[in-house]
Amino acid sequence: MYLLYLDASGHSDFPSPYGKGKDTNYVLGGLAITDDKWDLAYKGLEEIRQPYFPSHPPLVPEVRYGDLINKRGLWNTLTEAQRKDFADKVFDLIKSLTPVLFVVKVDKPQHFLKYQYSSQGVEPPRLLALRFMIPRFSKFLQRVHDRGMMIYDSETVRNDAPLRDFVFKGRFAGVVLETNPFYDSTAPYRTQNKLEGILESVFFVNSRESPVMQLADFCSHAAWTHFERSKSDRFNEIRHLLDHDGGQVFGLKEWP
Repeated sequence: MYLLYLDASGHSDFPSPYGKGKDTNYVLGGLAITDDKWDLAYKGLEEIRQPYFPSHPPLVPEVRYGDLINKRGLWNTLTEAQRKDFADKVFDLIKSLTPVLFVVKVDKPQHFLKYQYSSQGVEPPRLLALRFMIPRFSKFLQRVHDRGMMIYDSETVRNDAPLRDFVFKGRFAGVVLETNPFYDSTAPYRTQNKLEGILESVFFVNSRESPVMQLADFCSHAAWTHFERSKSDRFNEIRHLLDHDGGQVFGLKEWP
């Protein structure tokens, strides 16, 4: 069984002059591992973290790529060389787990311009990205003849009312799996295709308590940095993990 951990990077708000957001791209990343690799992820991350923060309990501080590279919180106590070494080891851990990676990138200004005159308004990037993510995971599971679960950072959903409603209602009525060009506020709660292989809908965990969610954060932030800032070294390290088959990449969706 595959566990797909979902983590987003970038602000969901549209940037000026369409909104108050500060960036152009919104990225939803998905890191899928088989259930037998969870312990390897936990032990591997703790082995990396412990030498740097020996007096702190496991998974403290929370390992988030944005905090590390921007020297926020306890990460400010490490030198530049230590932070780079830490990041190197985390990306090596990710690659050693041989996960399957999914990335959905939404160019927010282009998305807004494309649908600003639709009668239903412009679909929020977070909802759009999730709708693009789910069928990719479902089709992957069909292709490998396996089942899977989706796991989302509970803090993200708690702080975003529309996304919270989208996901929770989707648990009972399904979610739209086909492109919805003219956003319909009721559409997210209608299932248009079968979610083959996906158990339930989406489960929630606190990223502070989930080592794999923290690894997913590294992947989504690396993808966001690639699209937003054209800094691609880290994303290029994990690009080969994107879901692919027969020479075709299915794990990356760029919208529009």
